[in-house]
Parts: sequence; structure tokens; C-alpha cells
Amino acid sequence: MMRGSVAMKASDREAHVCLGDDAVKVGDRVSAYRNECKSIGADGGDRNSGRGVTCKLEKLGGGKVVSILNSHYSTVEFDQGVTFNEGTVVQKE
Repeated sequence: MMRGSVAMKASDREAHVCLGDDAVKVGDRVSAYRNECKSIGADGGDRNSGRGVTCKLEKLGGGKVVSILNSHYSTVEFDQGVTFNEGTVVQKE
């Protein structure tokens, strides 16, 4: 599974993503995710003391690769309504 992140938000729907020519090709579908993290208390509850933090990926939506910029980056156009920012996790479907 190939995973990168949004390096630069170019517009409301387009981004430069850290997935290059060795990871994706034009037309590939990708999914956008954000990390949802919360503290876990010693008793397993959501508290700020105890055992630490747990995180899970929450899917925001999809998009497609529209161009390959170089060996490190590509341009992705996200589907209408997908909210993303720099740092959003992007994974090839």
C-alpha cells in the first residue's frame, strides 16, 4: 500500500502530494485520511493521564491522480466536497 501526504494545497480541490512516479500513475484513485487521536487514561477511558494516546485514520473521501510532477510528487484532484489540508494523509486505493 502506498501512502503519502498533502505537501501543498493548490486549490480547494487540488494538491501536490508526496506520491511520485514510482508509487502512482495518472488516473489512479486515492483516498484522503486524517488522524483522529485521543488520550487514554490508566482505566482505558478518555483521560489525560495514564497510558498515552491512541490514533486511528478517519477517511475524508477520494480523488484521482491528474499528473505526475517528478519522482517524489504528483498532483491529485479530490472529489467535490472532500476537505483536506497540508499534512492530510493520502493513500493509493
